[in-house]
Order: sequence, then C-alpha cells, then structure tokens
Amino acid sequence: MNIIFKILLYIKKKSNKISNYYIQKWNDVKTLIKYFRNKKYRLKFYNYLSVQIKKIYNIITNILHNLYHRIKIGISLNKKNREIMLWSSISITILLFCLIIPDILNKPIKSVIEKTNHLNQPDTIIVQTANEIQNDTFLSPIREARGVWMSRFDYTRTLNTQNPDSIKSYISKTFNNFKNANFNMIFFQVRGNGDSFYKSKNEPWSHLLTGELGKDPGWDPLAFAIKTAHDLGLELHAWVNVFPVWRGTSLPKKTNPIQPFLAHPEWLICDSTGNPMQLSNHYVSFSPGIPAVHDYIIKVFTDIIKNYDVDGIHFDYVRYPEGAASKGLSHDPISIKRFKTKTENPQNLDWEDWQREQITTFISKAYDEITLLKPWIKVSAAVLGNYNQSGWSGYSQVFQDARRWSEIGKIDMIIPMIYKGKKEGKYGFSFHTKEWLEKNSIERPVFAGIGVYRLEWNEILDEIDDYRKIGGAGFVMFAASSLNVEKLKSLRNTKFIYPAIVPNYPWKNCNIPLCPKNFQIKEKNNKILLSWDRINTVNYNNSIAQYIIFKSDKPKIDYNIKNILASISAKNNKYTFPMNSLNQENYYSIIAINRIGNESAMSDIISLKTKNPTN
Repeated sequence: MNIIFKILLYIKKKSNKISNYYIQKWNDVKTLIKYFRNKKYRLKFYNYLSVQIKKIYNIITNILHNLYHRIKIGISLNKKNREIMLWSSISITILLFCLIIPDILNKPIKSVIEKTNHLNQPDTIIVQTANEIQNDTFLSPIREARGVWMSRFDYTRTLNTQNPDSIKSYISKTFNNFKNANFNMIFFQVRGNGDSFYKSKNEPWSHLLTGELGKDPGWDPLAFAIKTAHDLGLELHAWVNVFPVWRGTSLPKKTNPIQPFLAHPEWLICDSTGNPMQLSNHYVSFSPGIPAVHDYIIKVFTDIIKNYDVDGIHFDYVRYPEGAASKGLSHDPISIKRFKTKTENPQNLDWEDWQREQITTFISKAYDEITLLKPWIKVSAAVLGNYNQSGWSGYSQVFQDARRWSEIGKIDMIIPMIYKGKKEGKYGFSFHTKEWLEKNSIERPVFAGIGVYRLEWNEILDEIDDYRKIGGAGFVMFAASSLNVEKLKSLRNTKFIYPAIVPNYPWKNCNIPLCPKNFQIKEKNNKILLSWDRINTVNYNNSIAQYIIFKSDKPKIDYNIKNILASISAKNNKYTFPMNSLNQENYYSIIAINRIGNESAMSDIISLKTKNPTN
C-alpha cells in the first residue's frame, strides 16, 4: 500500500509539473499574440526564427558531414570496429539532435518576450539586431567587418618609388582615408614569395623596397603600418602568402638569411612526372605535403607574432597552385612516400582527400601555435570564392577545404574572394555568398571578398546591400589602390554612414573589459569635449583596442549603429567634435572594446544642452 501511495504521489508531482509547463507555454503564446499586433515585433520574431532554422540546417549538415568522415575512417578498420564506429556515430548524432534542436526552437519565444518586456523598463539600453536594421533600412548591423586588402604592390610598385618617406606618406594618407570612410580593419601584406616587408630572422628583405633582394631598407613597413593603424583605432592584420616561395624567371641572389627557394629545392612542388615547378612570372611553391615545409612556414609566422603587435595573421595562397588537379601537383617524392605509408595515411584516403588533409593539417597546427603565443590574435584566410561548384573551385581544383577548417575550429574568419558580379552567370556573387553562409560552421564568420578592381561601382554598392540582407558578417575589399577618394566618399555617404564595431570571437575568450570611468562632457568655443579615464589592464588578452561613443537626443540610448558617434583608438581618452545644434539636449555614453572584440557595459549616461552663445 505504501508503494502505491508513493507512485500516486510521484504521478501527482509530475502532472503538476507538466501542467505548469504548458500553462507557462500558453502564457508565452498569449504574450506573443499580444505583441504580434505590432508589426515591428512580428518581423523581429520571423527574422529570429529564420536565423534559427538556418542554424538547425547547418547543425544537421555538419553532423552528417562528420558522420561521413567517421564512416570513411572506418573503411580501413575491421568489420566489428566499423560497426561500433557507425552505431556510436549514429547515437551521438541522435543525442546531439535531441539536445540542441529543442533549445534552439525555444529561443525565439523567449527572445521576443524578453526584448518586449525591456520596453517597459526605464533607462534601458535596447539592443537592435542586425536583421531588424536590415529589414527597415539596409543599414549596417552594429557589428560588421569593413576591411581592405593593401598588397605589397599597392605601397611599392604602384607608387613607382622606393623612397621610404613617399611610401610612409602613402600608407599614412591611405589609412586615414579608410578611417574617415568608416572602415575598421586593414589586411597589410608583409610576405609575398619567401621575402619579407618586416625585420625577419628567416627570410630576406623584399627587393620591392630597395631594388635589391636582401638589402635593408632602413625602415620597417610592418611596424610603421601597425602604429599608424592603431593610432587611428584600426585593426592591422599581417597578410602572408603561405606556400609561394619565389616569383620570377631567374634565381634569387644569395642573401643572409638565405632565400628559402635556394635553401630547400627539395621542398618544391612537383608535377605528375616528378618534375619540380619551373621558374616563371608567377609563383613557385613549396609542397603542402611535406611536414618540414609546415614547420618552416609556421616558424616564419610565429616570428611575426613574437615581435609585432598585430591584431591578426591572414593566410593567402594556403592551397595547392593553379592547375593542381590537371597537372598532378604535387607528386614530389616526400608526399608520394607519405601517401603510401600506413602511418602517414592511416585513414587510407584517396590522393585528393589526402592532399586536402595536408592543407587542413597545416591550418590546424598553425592556428594552435599562433594562438598559444597570443590567444587574442585572429587567424583568417583568403580562399577561393567558389567552394565546390563547377569550374575553378577551392575544394576540387586546389584541394582547399575551408569549410573543414571552420568545422574543426581552427580558423577565426573566412574571407572567400568572390570577385564576381551579381548577374555573372549562374554562379555570381549572390549564389556564392549564400553557399558560403549555408556551408560554413555557425560560429565562424564569413566576410565577403569584393573585387573593387574589376566591377562597376554601382555593382559594389548593390553587393553590400545583398550580403547584409542574408546576414553576412562583413566585407573585405580588393584592393587599396582601387579605392580612390571618390569611391571612399561614396561608401561613407551611403553604405558606411556610421562607424561599425568589429565582430567579436566568443570562442577565443569571454573576458569582458572594464567600463570606462569618469566619463565627462564640456562645452568650449563652439566645440564639445568628451573625456574619460583610460583603461589599463595587466592581462594583455583583455587589453582595450577601442572606445565607442554613443550619442542620442533621448535619455534612453538605443544600442544601434545610428547612435554611434565615433570609434576612438585605445591610446586616446578624449574626443572633440564641433557643436552643430543649438538649444538641444543630447545624451552620451561610452563603451570599451578589447582585443577579442568583447565590449564592456555602457558608462553612465551624461548629457549637455547646447546654448546659443548670444543668449
């Protein structure tokens, strides 16, 4: 009898719990119905739900992709182990699906209720989502990458000078123009083909700086670019060509340090007959299938990390060369031996899959080495704009599986070079941007690479709108020399009207920076001066990169891009701007952004009513 009583009591408790759950859900539904009468919140819910559906799709495809690889690995195992691996993979997949999907589907209701409840609270900062802004105005979301590639040719050959002062002046003026146009990151090239544009322990100075390979130019382009960018509050990413080791029809001269092409000819890529790449006007590359090549290149990059305060390392040419599939690159002796060895090809991959794995292995090892030295460094890669469609694609033609790097968490941002127009055949800009967002991991952002050098300007502006509409995280434009003053002014007046905060990377570090203190305002000589105490942190991983100032004509400051007054370098603790309205009260607040892109809480809101000096 006691057992029956306990069972009935248990059923009663469970039924009450279930009843309360569904009562709460019904209350949520009633709340939604109430707020759905307002078009603004209805659109917000639909947008949020569409994003979650896309996340579910990405999760499912990633799970299936992992399952495929597990089964593929299992091919080399015996029957019993293959069955164990298959059923364990299926079980893990089902478990992940059951745990993740209900939580994602439950978020839209909570999100709308929480955000609408905030509206009734006084002095609240209201978060405006990217999708909400895009729906109404096609403005940028508050966080957006706005980058530009500045190649080594931009600041040397294009200028037709080797004079250090002329090059410095060009870099400084161009960076200032980018800042005024509301860009927020520069990808500055410092390695082209086994040469350097910084003081390297491993490779000689580039001949583009002096006309002679290995000759010290008497100044350091990377150090100058970092200081110039940081003084302006811009991020500076060191852009490096990975596997190219020489370019030209004649051999490099002997230098100290020795040029790597001369030091290691045994590392060169070979064709299907085993012949090394010949010198030409294009790049000659080292083979990605040689572990010693990986170690050497990573040593080159870590030298930059140790000695320069860069915000990121940006990989280019992190792939096999053009014609790899058709020419059989790279059948060098070391790669062939490794491919045929059980210990070097334990999964028994075919030739193309094995080569893709070599690139992925390099990316993984480089990411670990770089972030071990400085966890805040952002690692990115410029990849072919065509992931795996017909024609020249990264996956099938040069064995570059960028989706895989994102999937295993060994890249912080991917920048596909989609240099095509919107209507350029079936596989134009819109097609490839959608493909990248669908195929990429839900955590790692994709910045669309836009070919300013080859498209009409109106096409560029349309592509910015199109990518924002589908939730893209930002843009990187090629190249600096293609963005003249008129184009930058056009961007500033149309698409980059307000400064945007750089994206954050929550998987790298969750440290939240301190809120700026002693935020004050003064009016003097028809100018307004804002000041605050500069934040100094012992932990460099949480050091401040920028201050963002907000301005509103209302005491309730909405957290959206329209209210960003300025983005200020962390080196400053003052900001002065002209007083452009009289007899009006405005409200101001400030936040700090750290090296990872995390933001502090908002400071106390201060206000000032400007008055006509004659009154």
